[in-house]
Amino acid sequence: MNDFLGTTSGVLASLSWAVSILLFARALRDYGALSCNFFKASLALLLFVVASTAARLVFGIPWPSACHALFLFLSGVVGMAFGDFAFFQAIVKVGPRQAALIHSTNPVFLLAFSLFSPDDSLTFLETVGVVTVVAAVLDVTRQQKGQSGQGTHSWNSGLVWGVLAALSQALGIVIARDAAMSSHPVHTGMIRLFGAAVGMLGGLVFLGKARSSWRLIREPHFLKVAALPVFLGTFLGILLMMLAIATCKPAVAGAVLSLAPVFLVPLTAWQARRPIPLRILLGTIVALVGVVLISSGMQ
Repeated sequence: MNDFLGTTSGVLASLSWAVSILLFARALRDYGALSCNFFKASLALLLFVVASTAARLVFGIPWPSACHALFLFLSGVVGMAFGDFAFFQAIVKVGPRQAALIHSTNPVFLLAFSLFSPDDSLTFLETVGVVTVVAAVLDVTRQQKGQSGQGTHSWNSGLVWGVLAALSQALGIVIARDAAMSSHPVHTGMIRLFGAAVGMLGGLVFLGKARSSWRLIREPHFLKVAALPVFLGTFLGILLMMLAIATCKPAVAGAVLSLAPVFLVPLTAWQARRPIPLRILLGTIVALVGVVLISSGMQ
């Protein structure tokens, strides 16, 4: 296992997601998060199909086995489709800041899962690094301005949805792990994204939004706005994510893949040409220190 490669890939995946969110923010507000994410997944899936087919026909890279493909598909449904759905439900109940705060705890579940797997157990420095990253992400997320919840009556259900989102993302990584280690990232990314797209479509049907969501594909403005975020955040981001899952321990992968909020705040401040608050700057530095500790623990 090349843990350093996996850690670097996870950090770059988080950075690509942060840039994608920034570029796609207006479309999310105009068209809705569920519909936008479904079409981002669908468009990126086309890119993956082309890349995966080229990898197989041109370079002879074999497809995953049927068993591995099934686990990757389930990982996409659980970790990406249901995880996103639960996260959006949490946003509705308690607001984006609190939902993101709860969702950022997903590496804690992976850390707990690692206790039951000797092969995935962490060194002392890796454990300290993961905990440091999680603490920094939680602190940075808590400092962000966001909407408050819709009332105390929504908190319990919002907390449940947020925990489900975090747990789903953690389970998605665990489910995909063995398959990701045995197959090329372009193949695993394609199959996992296919599972996510199928799951998202099921969610849209469940919510009665499938028909209205299909209209987005005929929106020239949406396709124009979505092109770069789809390539950076969905295609490249998922490719890097699968490389991270395949090459480092699940708890480490979960930690470095949760860094998007840490990158998003400085990027937002830079875009708005305003200074970064000192507390958030310190949180960002602490998160990077955690990544360094993780890398040091791999030696």
